[in-house]
Amino acid sequence: FKQINDVYGHKVGDQVLIEIGKRLLQIVRTGDTVSRLGGDEFVLLMLDLDNKQHLEQILQRIIKDVSGPIAVVETTVIVSASIGITFFPNDNNDMDKLLHHADQAMYQAKQGGKNRYAFFDSLSVPENKLEECS
Repeated sequence: FKQINDVYGHKVGDQVLIEIGKRLLQIVRTGDTVSRLGGDEFVLLMLDLDNKQHLEQILQRIIKDVSGPIAVVETTVIVSASIGITFFPNDNNDMDKLLHHADQAMYQAKQGGKNRYAFFDSLSVPENKLEECS
């Protein structure tokens, strides 16, 4: 995303963020929440998911829709999505810690390449990596 701002300017970058936000709002269900955390990071709060298969369908749609071409001004840009997921009450922590855990899972997704998602698992993340990205 930094490249978009550097090459096309912040005005185009802002338009890309607005478009991504719109796309996310079209995907989530009534009662779910989409929020921009800052920079190019968004948080989705999804309630009462039926099962993991339903969630994975939503995640695949997010990746497909977010990574689709975005027409802005006189150009088209393409971004990728790295998604980190944690579950409450399985991950029984306060909101700050839940966000931190989702961030750690996102870091794992990024390590795997573009357009991926990862689930937070405290056993699979080395403790020093947890502190590194806080």
